[in-house]
Amino acid sequence: MSTTLGGSLFVIDGVKFDYCFMEAAASLIALCDQVVLLDAGSDDGTAELLRTLESDKVKVITLDRTVWECLKPIGKERLAFFKNEAISYLTTDWNINIEGDEVIHEDSFPFIRKAIDQDAEAWLCHRFNLWGTPYHMLNVPQERKPCSNEVIRLAKTKYRSSGDAESLDAQAKGLVDGIRIFHMGFVRKPEVMIKKIINIQEQIYLMDHDKRIDPMGDKFDPWAIFSKDDVIPIPTELPFFVKKWALDRM
Repeated sequence: MSTTLGGSLFVIDGVKFDYCFMEAAASLIALCDQVVLLDAGSDDGTAELLRTLESDKVKVITLDRTVWECLKPIGKERLAFFKNEAISYLTTDWNINIEGDEVIHEDSFPFIRKAIDQDAEAWLCHRFNLWGTPYHMLNVPQERKPCSNEVIRLAKTKYRSSGDAESLDAQAKGLVDGIRIFHMGFVRKPEVMIKKIINIQEQIYLMDHDKRIDPMGDKFDPWAIFSKDDVIPIPTELPFFVKKWALDRM
């Protein structure tokens, strides 16, 4: 019997904060044997869009927003709670987990399938953190990056996450160079980006928001945070699933 692969993600207020969650879901559906999509209590139409994807292979879970609000005091651990809740519905051998603003490149699919048939518990994956445009990514030391560029997202389904849920809590055997996840979170609509930053920093991380955004007004300026010398072109074309989404944000 071949090794089975599940895919999982959770999202909340994906429409309001311009997440590419439908594109993220599409990449999982094209790759995986089973997919779980969890809405953590959106009130902006996100859940309704996810339900259009439901099928024999795709399970959509919608939770009441009171759960999200009740867990606010635990801060960033709230992210791990809902990520783990989505994973708990999978019945597959392995799980690849992404966030609502991430997309798996289709060229990665054979590398993922090969990796889960090897003797390992988990694997590190590349994550390209796009910045400024959908065609450039950050190229700065890790301590300057807002997100890690290597994350454990492919693991046996028994593993869960903690903290801010950036990675699954498993011991990775190594990095699979061919697995590439595109993080689109910093190239969303600029008029939404500031609201998203304030929301995630103040409402999830329970901290003051980055004061560098205050002079920007209502439109995010990525070059006030990083310079154009801090980015390089992405090394390949965008994933097929997110090309239109990206073009609409140019």
